[in-house]
Amino acid sequence: MQDMVLLRQSLATLLITSQILNQVMEAFLPYWLQRRRNKKVHKRMRRMMGDKELPLLEQVQLETEMNTYLGTFDDYLEQFLLFGYVSLFSCVYPLAAVLVVLNNITEVYSDAFKMCHVFKRPFSEPAANIGVCWHSRR
Repeated sequence: MQDMVLLRQSLATLLITSQILNQVMEAFLPYWLQRRRNKKVHKRMRRMMGDKELPLLEQVQLETEMNTYLGTFDDYLEQFLLFGYVSLFSCVYPLAAVLVVLNNITEVYSDAFKMCHVFKRPFSEPAANIGVCWHSRR
């Protein structure tokens, strides 16, 4: 029973600290770094243009400085690991499921925030057709 208490405490610590650290490292730290870069670009553009203001040119310049979104693999991997924690340790620590649900809710919002404010707009990939599933049925 002493090992069960230790396992509960370590699992709770792992879930809570990893949730907070992941949110900070995934969304808020890149956003803060992006804001710092944006301020530098604003200053540089104002020095170059003087009194003239070209907001479209500034927006284009800011978006070229943004990082490229690499895909959803890391986001899905994180969800998969949390599912593993719940399925393996829910009998020892039933509150793990609640913590994972809270993490999933905050993860959805932080990923949306990340997509809107931190990364470049993704470019569409050209395709020859719309796929197999969209054939007309007659």
